[in-house]
Amino acid sequence: MKNSIVALLSIFVLLAASSCSENKEKPVAEKPKTEIPLPRAQRMAPKPKPEKIVQALTEKLKENPKNPAALNDRGKALTDMEKIDEAIKDFDKAIALNPDFAEAYNNRGKAYYAKGEIDKALKDFDKAIELEKNFAEAYYNRGSVKQEKKDYKGAVKDFDKAIQLNAYFDIALYNRALAKEKLGDYKGALEDVDSALKINPNLEMALYKRGQFYDQRGMSEKALADFERIISLNPEDYEAYNYAGKLNLDLKRFKKALAYFNKALALKPDYAAAYNNRGKAYENVGELESAYKDYKRAAELKPKDPIILFNYASALLRKKEYRKAIKYFDEALKINPNFAEAIFNRAGAYNFLKEYRKALADYDRFLKLAPNYFGGYVSRGVVLAKLGKKKKARKDFEKALKMGYEEARDYIDKY
Repeated sequence: MKNSIVALLSIFVLLAASSCSENKEKPVAEKPKTEIPLPRAQRMAPKPKPEKIVQALTEKLKENPKNPAALNDRGKALTDMEKIDEAIKDFDKAIALNPDFAEAYNNRGKAYYAKGEIDKALKDFDKAIELEKNFAEAYYNRGSVKQEKKDYKGAVKDFDKAIQLNAYFDIALYNRALAKEKLGDYKGALEDVDSALKINPNLEMALYKRGQFYDQRGMSEKALADFERIISLNPEDYEAYNYAGKLNLDLKRFKKALAYFNKALALKPDYAAAYNNRGKAYENVGELESAYKDYKRAAELKPKDPIILFNYASALLRKKEYRKAIKYFDEALKINPNFAEAIFNRAGAYNFLKEYRKALADYDRFLKLAPNYFGGYVSRGVVLAKLGKKKKARKDFEKALKMGYEEARDYIDKY
């Protein structure tokens, strides 16, 4: 088989440390949200430590235990301290004393959200809006709950209202972008992220998302600028270093890519995605042994990640360790049975071992998943020829030729 067909299918670049289930390049995982963020003005305002607030309000409540404002404020401070159940008790008391206290409903909703009780949170945000029609934060919070419940249209509607009431609501713009993305409105999503960054140029999550948008559209230089901005704001963000390295790989700046992956691994030594990606960079500068070691380390750290297993197996295949390569292709395929690239490369390993019937079975399986890849027909044709099935082999070579692979003529002439 000629080198053009023997060549392995692409090594995958990983953008996040989380386990991947699809056989394609992965988008960056969203960073988990532990609370509903506040509008920028509220986030930037200096605040005393919540412990001191609780202490002062506890003294105040000793004088008047039926003070709903003090109970609400103490509940907010307790929420900041992650004492969620205690906070909810304070909000309950505040609402019992003042059933029209919209802010207390909103704050209790945030506490329920932090606790993971999103249906209760939604009811409280509904009530807060019912009581106060122009409550921007309550609309934003309700939109966040709807987003989590995958009601993206409802989320956009609530974010629209929050932004209408507060034109500088950067986090609402960012979250509306996420909801629009889910609805397939990528242009609107990018516009919202841009608007959020005009209000707050240091909003890291918006920079992250815009960098991702740029990357998905092949605008690597613009994407890289956003991730470098994130790094300047937060030099400890190992995910940003990994993504910046990936973008330098795309731009074929392999030494710069290595520097970014090295930094990511210095910050997080067990970062499987960075080992995987550094392996790709090492390959491109000809340091094959270093690449192999990195792929191996990534597989040790993420033994259930099919893409990492595939990359390690492919590295083993290049080292001509065919049996070991097959073992790791098998493991990848247990996790993702439709991982076409793993099937194709395992077929190659069987071919090198002269186990042609097993190779043929894999090529058949591959072509059911990827019927438009000419290399699959040429590879299967070669195996069919080795099994003495010359007519079937010729049909495969002719199929590849019709698909535009001119070198298939050489196989037709040979077999």
